[in-house]
Amino acid sequence: MSNVSDSEDLYTLLRASLLERARDKDSNVRLQAIIALARLQRGEEDSGDVPDDQENLTDFLIDILQYDPMPYVSTRNSPLFCPQEATL
Repeated sequence: MSNVSDSEDLYTLLRASLLERARDKDSNVRLQAIIALARLQRGEEDSGDVPDDQENLTDFLIDILQYDPMPYVSTRNSPLFCPQEATL
């Protein structure tokens, strides 16, 4: 059972780090963090397993991409979203 706990802890740490990097000063760091978060978003959307105490990744990514000062960050990442009503 400790493997499950370790995996969940690792996922939580990774998610928190990527959320922080998505607001980084360097646009290349933001770009890579958003790509990774989009992949995590797919897993959360498929499993429906979003913890109540954590921010919804879809909402976070929409917000970040709407207001990113570098246009290529949002245009490069738009296709990564899971198609759903909020992202269409």
